[in-house]
Amino acid sequence: MGFVGLPTRGTIVVVERSAAVQELIEHALREAGHPVLVTRNPLEALVLARSVRIDVLVGDVATLDHERPGLVRQLRSIQPSLPVLYLGERDWADHEDVEDASALRTPFSLDELQEAVAATLDRGGEPR
Repeated sequence: MGFVGLPTRGTIVVVERSAAVQELIEHALREAGHPVLVTRNPLEALVLARSVRIDVLVGDVATLDHERPGLVRQLRSIQPSLPVLYLGERDWADHEDVEDASALRTPFSLDELQEAVAATLDRGGEPR
């Protein structure tokens, strides 16, 4: 993944292992007018957080937290008010990093994804 020419505002970062799912999510969010950066590697999200203001982090729980425990806490140490939208099949009530996060249970439609991202952006506070 190259970081040349990164946008500096309004960026949604998608962390997703599956290329097919990643492509669908990226397309849906771009169609809704969002600048989108995608990665399969959770560690790249940390690199991005140091160079780009992230307005929403989108990813499944398995990729964000099981492969890299504490990733959301690390990202929020760089960008304290980072909004997170978790995607997945589980109930997030017992998840330690879900505080101040949104969740979208799979399966979901691309319209539902767009709506969830918009709602997460709305709850993210004033533009940074």
